[in-house]
Amino acid sequence: MVRELSRRLKEEAHSEDVTCPYCGSEQIVKCGYRYNKSGPVQRYLCKNCGRKFVSRYGLEGLRFSPDVVITAIDLYCRGLSLRQVAEHLRRVHGIKVSHSTVYNWIKRFARIVHEHTKHVRADVSDRWCADETIVRINGRDFILWSLLDTETRFLLAMRISASKRAEEARKLLREGLNRAARRPTEFVTDGNKAYEKAIDEEFGKKDIDLIHIQALLSGPITNNVSESFFGVVKPRLNAMKRFYSQRTAEMFTYLYEFFYNFLRKHSSIGQTPAEAAGIIDEEPTWLMLLKRMKKTK
Repeated sequence: MVRELSRRLKEEAHSEDVTCPYCGSEQIVKCGYRYNKSGPVQRYLCKNCGRKFVSRYGLEGLRFSPDVVITAIDLYCRGLSLRQVAEHLRRVHGIKVSHSTVYNWIKRFARIVHEHTKHVRADVSDRWCADETIVRINGRDFILWSLLDTETRFLLAMRISASKRAEEARKLLREGLNRAARRPTEFVTDGNKAYEKAIDEEFGKKDIDLIHIQALLSGPITNNVSESFFGVVKPRLNAMKRFYSQRTAEMFTYLYEFFYNFLRKHSSIGQTPAEAAGIIDEEPTWLMLLKRMKKTK
């Protein structure tokens, strides 16, 4: 399956429309290959300005081709550790990279996707749910918050904090409101009092159109959507064992939020949350999304 992924990524890289990084022209033709440690990389010729180039889809300056970098990032998002990703590249593709190099790729890509998706507006439903769990950062317990739309499963916000106070819960709500095309009329949470205070402060106690539901473990209304989300995230966190800094944990939230919303097909809705929320209208690929982000840069 992994080899098939790598092959498909290479085919996408060669079949995508390419624009010249020097003059912006789309009058491009293929012009042989450039060979480096990661193998052959497609080279292009711009018929407008006559310059040759290699398309990096926003990943310029790296020694390795985009399909290698994206394969590494995809494997990391799907549960492999940094060392396992580096070992896979060496054993399967004959590419020798250190786990620290893989980590640097992840940090760079996380910054790229966060910059281009933090202002995306999602067409979500009027019922949202929130929950939190504990993550270890350099030997200390921190809180990982999540805010999801129950219908599209779109992850509206995901953040790290050192406390469970209402102030942190309010920041979560504010991030969600900035991402959503509409305000919710129902909030489903657990019994954490921080949510009640945060909702009152953010929406006002007089907002009679907003219903706050404190769901039980079983009953007519539960917080199963949030619980299912953390059921997906926790195995990924367990593979990492711990974060070494809060900044590292934040980078993880940027990358995983992008992966979850745009590239992971949700079994209950049969598509990615980004498709369900009307952000994209076709099944996405890593390179397709990279190209769109580069065009809007």
